[in-house]
Amino acid sequence: MSLTPSDLKNQGNQYYSNQQSSLAIQSYSQAIQLIENNSHDDVPLYLLYSNRSAAHIQEKDFYNGYEDAKQSLNLQRNKNAKGFYRLSVCSYHLGYVDEAKRLIREAIDEHKQNVDDYNQLKLIIEKKEKCMKKWRKPTLTVKKSLNMLKSIIDKQGKYCHEIPSILYQIQYIFRAYFDKSKDQHLMNIDHEEVGSKLQKLAMKFNSKFNVPKILRNNPIFEDLILNEMPDVGSVRKAFIAQMNLPDDEQDKGLLEKALEDVAANEFSLFINNVLVSLIMNSSDENLSLRALKQVYRLTNNDLYRYSLGDSLSDAMETYIHSHPYKDLFLDELILNKGIEIFFYDYLEAPSKTCAANTIRNLTIDQWKQQSAKTIDFVLTKISKKIDDEDIQLIEPERSSWFEVGLRELFGMDHTERKDDFHLIVNVLTKIYLAFGRKPFLDRSSVDALYLFIEQNWFRQFDYDQNQSNVRFLLKGWTSMLKKWLKFDYSDRRQYIEQINQDSD
Repeated sequence: MSLTPSDLKNQGNQYYSNQQSSLAIQSYSQAIQLIENNSHDDVPLYLLYSNRSAAHIQEKDFYNGYEDAKQSLNLQRNKNAKGFYRLSVCSYHLGYVDEAKRLIREAIDEHKQNVDDYNQLKLIIEKKEKCMKKWRKPTLTVKKSLNMLKSIIDKQGKYCHEIPSILYQIQYIFRAYFDKSKDQHLMNIDHEEVGSKLQKLAMKFNSKFNVPKILRNNPIFEDLILNEMPDVGSVRKAFIAQMNLPDDEQDKGLLEKALEDVAANEFSLFINNVLVSLIMNSSDENLSLRALKQVYRLTNNDLYRYSLGDSLSDAMETYIHSHPYKDLFLDELILNKGIEIFFYDYLEAPSKTCAANTIRNLTIDQWKQQSAKTIDFVLTKISKKIDDEDIQLIEPERSSWFEVGLRELFGMDHTERKDDFHLIVNVLTKIYLAFGRKPFLDRSSVDALYLFIEQNWFRQFDYDQNQSNVRFLLKGWTSMLKKWLKFDYSDRRQYIEQINQDSD
């Protein structure tokens, strides 16, 4: 007999009481899915989201806890005391201090919640706010802040507890500079030089200090590294928010303004290097996994992906290739959605060498360990890459003499796009060897590229004879992708129309 939403809620509550937060999240998720799929039950949906938020908080996953608590309040604002409290807690840990304070005021003033319930939370918010503003002085420039940070790290002294307050000051100066607001004059050296210095200081900090121990003893520092989301600025938020609007409704000037604001990118050069070091070098498995989840969150979210640029890629490349147990680390990373991180870096980051090399060298056994969701994600991204690059993947446009000269000057490879094509063939072949036709057939119902391949190749060859024939598969993928890339729109339209008809 299948469990009802009420059964699943009670099961989740029991897991939560036993500190089994992952199992609790699964139970609440199943209950939510049943109700949202129109299964009738007397369990309020807002309560399930609130309970799942609590389970995320128990795991110190404040990002997902925030999203669930917010959804709980969207569904039910009155008489939802726990929803307010949990959203306040998550806002605090994510660095949204003003939002946490606003939520507490609303809960107490408008919804008459007990002020005593929030006293402890108000105290820790005040402590973090005090840390953030400790060095907010009209004479403390970014150069002085960097010198203070360098002095503490070089001396390995007892003042390492001051590091988060100095970092908050540098973050504040970055934001003031790019917003052209009060205290922008404190950026008294080139902002790119600040980023470079922060990266070097992070690497020195990682090598000299027991970072896991410091984070365990300093909750504010722990939040700054493992929980807080980058301050990307209002312009970048506005630009990302309009990306799905029709072209004629978009503010064309926002893109240029957004690209100018690199505050999050430069500041994150310290944070990201510490994160990646924790993934690779921490003896605390739980801390490593939390760092990996934070990198995954930053990678998966368009707002942060575009804002951080290649700072994540740089950190990954630096630590992966210097790690003494590189292969063991990669296995662990790949088991925890690392493939999705590398694909994001490969497709989105300016510096993609590390990601491309890692993807190219993945084994069939490593592919077999991936979930259906990850494989679908990879196939979707490959299709988008093919759609974006089109025929240039195999027939690059002829470069002008000026472009050729620039490439030679900067040592840029003329064959980069052909390398992209070979990498795509490599990945598709290994996925086929690992899973057979199924993931491609699943995608063929919504993606014209895979529908074309299914109808014009998969149906033609003997599966039993060729399913493990690597040479046959490499040759087949190469041939089919080249045919697709040489099609014009009228050739592709028949497959697009088939999908549209099926969806109707």
